[in-house]
Amino acid sequence: MKRTLLKSRTQGEVFIQKAIKELIQLLKSLKDFHFDPAHNISFRVKSVNAINEKIMKNSQSSSHFMNDFMGIRLLVYNLGEIEKINNVLASWSDNLGLVLINCDNKFDNPDSNGYRGIHFDYRFRRPEDSQLPSEAGIELQITTWLQHLHSVISYDLYYKKSNVNNELVNILRHLSSDLHELDKEIAEIIIDIQ
Repeated sequence: MKRTLLKSRTQGEVFIQKAIKELIQLLKSLKDFHFDPAHNISFRVKSVNAINEKIMKNSQSSSHFMNDFMGIRLLVYNLGEIEKINNVLASWSDNLGLVLINCDNKFDNPDSNGYRGIHFDYRFRRPEDSQLPSEAGIELQITTWLQHLHSVISYDLYYKKSNVNNELVNILRHLSSDLHELDKEIAEIIIDIQ
């Protein structure tokens, strides 16, 4: 799997550019959706080091699939915009030959540190059409700008750390909860003025 994925990074770059272009077109077509591609979307193909780390971490697993070989992060202004995006994702994934294999709604079930977002994991229906191996998947993460602030803070203080004190975890959880409430208030305000 490792050799196959490492050799496929260039094709991954080609595919993700196509996926981003299509996603941007669909998002721009949404009514009352606030979107600026330069600020709302980021993407990557896993680096060589990240591929190696993930394979080592999961060395006991029998899985030969990397759900986040390619990754897209979409930031929205408020919670109300997530439903609008959900309505176009089926069209986006169908057009790209992707099959949804998992959807993890961390707004409903936040991580232990309070992280909130929705993660969509996709496989290729026919990976050979994009000249990619069957082991390569794409993950789409959607979160709000406020929850992204939490994510940035959490990444430096919590994520991938072996020893984290409980006080810090509680602070991060409370921050996420407060930001979530503010996200809901913003969504209600936007609905009222539209």
